[in-house]
Amino acid sequence: MRLLRLEDDGAIENEIRRARAETARAGLEALQATGKNGTTALLARRYEARLRRADRSAPAAAGEADDGPAYADALRRAYEAERRKLIELRASGVIGDDAFHRVEEELDWADMHAQAQQSTG
Repeated sequence: MRLLRLEDDGAIENEIRRARAETARAGLEALQATGKNGTTALLARRYEARLRRADRSAPAAAGEADDGPAYADALRRAYEAERRKLIELRASGVIGDDAFHRVEEELDWADMHAQAQQSTG
């Protein structure tokens, strides 16, 4: 971009922010349409937090569940505990290699997602 002397006008970041807000809003609306139970209430809170983060004009709620270094640290500790338990289950023969690798992959994806959220949030 420097060679062409093009300046970043922030248009892409604005589009990304809008896409995040609109997709979070759509997910939240779908959850609200299914009725409230423990699972949907938890997911709805997460979507509401995503929506607040995506909408930069809205102030973050005090004690927002998935915002800030304390949340990231707690989530990292939880993932580490999950991995230790998974290794323990495999080592003790409770689960085999196939189950181990499936759950390990799920943890990898969740961890990567959390890291991406932390770096962009």
